[in-house]
Amino acid sequence: MLRATIAALPVSLALSSATAALADASGVYALYRPGIGNPDPATVGGDITKKVFVAAFDEPDAAEYNRENCQRSAALFTEYSKAFPAKLVYFCLPGREPGLTDF
Repeated sequence: MLRATIAALPVSLALSSATAALADASGVYALYRPGIGNPDPATVGGDITKKVFVAAFDEPDAAEYNRENCQRSAALFTEYSKAFPAKLVYFCLPGREPGLTDF
């Protein structure tokens, strides 16, 4: 299990490294999964516009905390999805999901 989790980290870290440079001023990160039938967004040809919102990490004044927790969650969800036929690669993007409001 640990070995599989470690194997999933490079994909998550590659996506998160790219998104860290794009982080907006709010410090909010959103966790997504690919839409059904969409290829892995980390591969060539993946389309991140066809994504499904999963969670927001929006602790005030804690951009690094939000980014790290989003990355960890993405790695864990990705690992967990390997137990099912549709193996999904979860990923993080900076910013709030459009249309999402605070509760």
